[in-house]
Amino acid sequence: MDSAADATREAQPPARADPPPDTCRNCGAHATGHFCPNCGQETRVALPTFMAFMREAAGRYVAMDGRMWRTLAALVARPGYLTREYLNGRRKRYIRPARLFLVLYLLLFAIIGLLQSPGDLSD
Repeated sequence: MDSAADATREAQPPARADPPPDTCRNCGAHATGHFCPNCGQETRVALPTFMAFMREAAGRYVAMDGRMWRTLAALVARPGYLTREYLNGRRKRYIRPARLFLVLYLLLFAIIGLLQSPGDLSD
């Protein structure tokens, strides 16, 4: 009976010890605030709320110096230029094509939803 209990104990993975709450999970330095003073990683582990997520996404894409405006201007004024930039590996300044498609797709349906009158839904 002891060998069966030993086999059960060996089959279970060892319990992972979480670091103390005031220790950075990345570098192990003492971090009491929301960010580690040593490496800069965020120490708060909670998922962001929906509004916080949308605020960050909007701030990233719609900022006046952001990639969204640069990408849209190049897409409207010089679409071939944007393709050449992407194929030549200069991608950091512009939004990735799949992400641009998704953003424009969502924007299109938001505009359609705002412009459509309630009477048009009864068709």
